[in-house]
Amino acid sequence: MKQIQFIIDESGAKGYSDNTEAVPGELGVMAGFLIPEEFVATVQAELGTISSKFRSQTKLHVTDLVLQDQEALRSAIFDYFRVRGIPWVYEGIYVQGFHEHMQLVNGIATEAMGSRRSRIKLSYTQKAKLLHAELFVGAFGKGIAFAMDCVGNEFQLNIVTDRVDRELMKLFRTKADRLLNAEQPLSRKVTGFDPDTQKVVRGEIRTTLVSGHEALGDLSGVNYSIRCADSSLTLAADVLANSVYHHLRTKQSGVVGTALNAEAAVMGHPLADLVYGAWNAPEGNYFSDALFMHPESVSKLGDGRT
Repeated sequence: MKQIQFIIDESGAKGYSDNTEAVPGELGVMAGFLIPEEFVATVQAELGTISSKFRSQTKLHVTDLVLQDQEALRSAIFDYFRVRGIPWVYEGIYVQGFHEHMQLVNGIATEAMGSRRSRIKLSYTQKAKLLHAELFVGAFGKGIAFAMDCVGNEFQLNIVTDRVDRELMKLFRTKADRLLNAEQPLSRKVTGFDPDTQKVVRGEIRTTLVSGHEALGDLSGVNYSIRCADSSLTLAADVLANSVYHHLRTKQSGVVGTALNAEAAVMGHPLADLVYGAWNAPEGNYFSDALFMHPESVSKLGDGRT
């Protein structure tokens, strides 16, 4: 089975959906690059030679360096990406768009709970969703799509990320499993109280996606692994994610609310010609840009502007 390594990192916002934007157009990004497993050792060694000129400690982020060295490291890594033709993907989401979408979803759920006719009183709490995890599932989906385009429907995607805590890693795996098994029912245990019997009752809510999942294609032959590491590869992913974040933030100057995952958004980035998965606006709309649209974009649409 063909194996592809997918090295990812995030930059910018990554908090919970109950946060509103701190500044207009605040956003989070996850970016990563893909290498056939048989070339990983070579690429890691070559990137190690580049990063050794800057790495004075065991763990290094590009923002640990002075500005001059940041630019030198970024240029060296981007030059290497261009020489090797290394493909990459990214996912960008607005903080405010994420917040308002989850407010809408929670409102629908609250309304549904209020319209229940059962006498059973359910314990129900709305939990804030994590932007970091939503960025991951978007990047993961694009990594899967890239691999399917390149090697077919059977492969192993080996994800490598910078150090994250155990709970976040567990959430990443939950998100990945859910994407790969979208057609399977989603089950959630619930607890309630029966006022007639004065007893606690337990049950299960099952949600099934009845249509739309077929658009994902046949994912039955897709396998994945995910682990943390600190290497020249993760440093390169850090540089990439940081650069994409700053590039998209610059795009917001005077034009808050532009689609983040479109070709127009990534245009002008030094590695724009190597990106995979950026959508072309005249041909459709990427679902993340639609779901988590910045409210400024919504107001422009309402005014009939583009």
